[in-house]
Amino acid sequence: MSLNCLVFDIETVPDVDLGRRLLGLEDADDAVVAEAMFAARREVTGSDFLPFEQHRIIAISAALRSGAPVFDEIERAEVLRHAIAHAPPVNASLAIAELAPGLLHQAETAELMFAKLGDPEIGAAAALALAASKDPLVMRRLNHLAKDGAGLQAARAAIAVESSRTDMGGARQ
Repeated sequence: MSLNCLVFDIETVPDVDLGRRLLGLEDADDAVVAEAMFAARREVTGSDFLPFEQHRIIAISAALRSGAPVFDEIERAEVLRHAIAHAPPVNASLAIAELAPGLLHQAETAELMFAKLGDPEIGAAAALALAASKDPLVMRRLNHLAKDGAGLQAARAAIAVESSRTDMGGARQ
């Protein structure tokens, strides 16, 4: 079996013309205006990332690959373990959200998700993945951990238990 894969990317730079008007820097060169825009943003958010309206698009790219192979279960489990071990937390969380629910029937994956419940960066993703499990053993273990555990791991187990009892519309199951 195969699938199509579309990758989209957009590159931007600070809109220094807008920055000149916003900051009253009409005579400043581009580098000075851009740095002033970044400094103003850091004061507000602590981050250099400018609001979208202060970006100027310089490139839009897309690549389409038709017939990309679909990973089998063993490969998906390997990708999940690798992402958790080596990827930045946001990428690891996305890998957990995408891959773990379909792999929880594997004892190794379920154990990994339970082990990650207390992780401050990816534990919430592990809790949501465990909440999606229909396995009574996983749910029993989550209930036990929620009642008898401690700390962040127990709190996330409780959230997983509650999430598993509620559908996306908020109705109790």
